[in-house]
Amino acid sequence: MRIALALLTVVASCTAVQYDGPRRPRSQVSRIGGDRARVKAIDGDPVDGNYVEVLPGEHELEVAMDAALAGLGMVGAVVMRSTQNLTVCFRSYPGRFYMVRPMGSVPYVHDHWRPAVFDRQAEVYVEHPCPSKNPVGVISPPTPQPDQNGATTIKVEPRPAGIDLE
Repeated sequence: MRIALALLTVVASCTAVQYDGPRRPRSQVSRIGGDRARVKAIDGDPVDGNYVEVLPGEHELEVAMDAALAGLGMVGAVVMRSTQNLTVCFRSYPGRFYMVRPMGSVPYVHDHWRPAVFDRQAEVYVEHPCPSKNPVGVISPPTPQPDQNGATTIKVEPRPAGIDLE
């Protein structure tokens, strides 16, 4: 009985809560964990813990890869870690558990990876592109204007310097 209680205390202490107010039942929150990846921040707030409880809705995760590639017994392990954190967005639902995993080249080569969010209950990946924080303007073609004779022409001008369309 004491061992079970101690194990429950350790597991509970590794779960961070990323919302205000008292802790809510699991049926009202979404849980997020990492599988060969660590969630470093959620919606800009740093994360402490192996698992995180959040309120359902849109979330932006900052993720670092931390993948053990091979165990070396008593000596240690070969671990692949990212040199920079990457961002992924997804919509969470109440009562669901999500795992963040690194996806990419095999083997993972110097930051050629991306974070993916896996819904354990639905058994599908659910991430989507994050909205841009610095939207870039789009160059629209000029609106054709008829001249004095009623003919419509479009004047083509060179592309402004510094804009690469490829």
